[in-house]
Amino acid sequence: FFLPVAPVGQRKKDQINSGKPLFGGEPYNLYSYGVQVNQPIFEGFSSWSALSAARKEKLLRELDLDISKRDIIVQTTQAFYSILLNQRKIETLQKTQKIEEEFFTTAQQRAKIGRGQLADVYQIRTEIALLSSRVSEAQRQIDTAIAELSNLINEREATTLQIIGSLEPPEWKKLSDSLDEKIKSKNLKIPEIEKNEIQKKQLDDIKSSNLAKHWPVLNGFANWGRSAFTKSEVLICTT
Repeated sequence: FFLPVAPVGQRKKDQINSGKPLFGGEPYNLYSYGVQVNQPIFEGFSSWSALSAARKEKLLRELDLDISKRDIIVQTTQAFYSILLNQRKIETLQKTQKIEEEFFTTAQQRAKIGRGQLADVYQIRTEIALLSSRVSEAQRQIDTAIAELSNLINEREATTLQIIGSLEPPEWKKLSDSLDEKIKSKNLKIPEIEKNEIQKKQLDDIKSSNLAKHWPVLNGFANWGRSAFTKSEVLICTT
């Protein structure tokens, strides 16, 4: 598909002949009007290659958009479940810490009456201190995940964020059936792989476009024009 060069119309105004006078020693006016058309016929397939490369570039940008959307969904999901996971982790650590504190009280009492060793008391105290640091670390991870989630869902100025969910496992049978159906229908596509395949084809278009300058060029030209010594004669069309 080639687009012709836009027609160009020219009207020469009051052109005085600068050469030798031809009519009675007096200069004369010459008016002309014409149209010129230039139609590229063959340019070594450069136009085809350029259009094909442009179409593939559009597909690449669409795939980049799909990848960005998918990454945002994954990051949002990870931040959401990171909050739930660390909340459960804190609950578990706090329960363990409460049990360790009860052990610590019992160990102190046993050490006082000589039925226990002082080393057991120090060991339990160390375990309680480690649990406290793990609870603090889990709380920091929750704060980080909340900040990331607020940014992803565009709630940066929110003072509170309520998280409702659970860590119950999904129904694997439904998930497996859905994946099997997509695989059978060949609708399970990985955008990164599609992008690499399109880029590989785009290289062929770029190579063809670069090699086109070494091919011969064939253009079609057409000219039509009128000339007269008066303006009225130029504008009057006769058959």
